[in-house]
Amino acid sequence: MAHVRTFIAINVTDQIRAAGERIIAVLRRSTEGVRWVRPENIHLTLKFLGDVDERELHRVCRNVGQAAQSGNSFSLTCRSVCAFPRLSKPSTIWMGIDDEDGHLAKLHQRVEASVSELGFPPERRKYRGHITLGRIRSRHGDNEELQQFIKDNAASEFGCLSVHKVTVYHSKLSRDGPHYTIVGGCPLGGSPSQEEN
Repeated sequence: MAHVRTFIAINVTDQIRAAGERIIAVLRRSTEGVRWVRPENIHLTLKFLGDVDERELHRVCRNVGQAAQSGNSFSLTCRSVCAFPRLSKPSTIWMGIDDEDGHLAKLHQRVEASVSELGFPPERRKYRGHITLGRIRSRHGDNEELQQFIKDNAASEFGCLSVHKVTVYHSKLSRDGPHYTIVGGCPLGGSPSQEEN
C-alpha cells in the first residue's frame, strides 16, 4: 500500500510569488544555513495531512471540495516579513497574511472539520495563515542582518491575494527539495475534482 505526503493549500498569485522571490533574493545574500522555498513551490498552507494512503485521496478531495463549496471567493492582503518561533531564534521565515475579515480562518475551520471526519486530527495550535519562504537548518550565531530586515519589513505590504480555489497536493521529497503534484481541487462555491493519475 503506497502512501504520499499530502497537504491542502491555496495557490498564490504571480504578484505574491514575485514578492516572495524578491525577499528570498535579498536574504539569501546575508543568511546562511537556510533552505529557501523554490518560487514555484510558494503557497499558503491550509492543512498538512502527512502520509496518506493513495486509496484515500479521493475521499480527501471529496471532503475538501465540500468545504470549499460552502464558501465564496475572497481577498487577503500579504503584509510583513516574520519569523517563527521568535525573532531572536528564528527557525522559519515567512510572509504574513492580513485576514481582518476572518475569511481565511473560516475556510481553514471548514477544511479542518472536513478532514477530521476522515481521521486526521485537528491542529492543537491556533491556525495562523502565512506563506513560508525559508527554513533555517543551521545557526551561525545571531544574524543581525536578518533580524533588522524583518524589523524593517514588519509593516511592508506585498500585494493582494485573491482566493478562488482550494487545492490538494502531494509532495515528493528529493535532493533538490520537494516537488508538488496537484491531486485535486475545488473552486470556492464550485464543484470538486480529482486529477487523473
